Amino acid sequence: LAEVIVFPRVYASCEGCVREDAVLKVKGRVELKEGIPRIVAMEMEELRLEPGLDPLYLSAGALVGLSRRNVERAFETIARYPGEHPLLLVSGALEERIAGVENSSDLYAEFKQLLGPRCISASRPLSEPEMEQVS
Repeated sequence: LAEVIVFPRVYASCEGCVREDAVLKVKGRVELKEGIPRIVAMEMEELRLEPGLDPLYLSAGALVGLSRRNVERAFETIARYPGEHPLLLVSGALEERIAGVENSSDLYAEFKQLLGPRCISASRPLSEPEMEQVS
């Protein structure tokens, strides 16, 4: 049993999904306070319980500024891992299915080496956080 603490910025990113009986996916930091575990939410989204395989999310921002050759390498990587998991290219609120891929650690490793550590994920990436003003 653990308590989840959600601060306003994280809550705002998923305000519509926080309701009774909703199933949520929470990424957070575990803390122990007086021996009681609690999770401080860093990201939160509604878990889709639809039939079919879970999608993988590729950040379109990871392709920005790459040389043509490195973009070609990214698509060669996709071609080497054909499979059934939808690979969605994500930019802000937009997402488009670009391929079906195998969900493997090798695929993740190749993408992360080529495009950076936050380029691919099994959960939909949140928009870049805005800087909060402190007065």
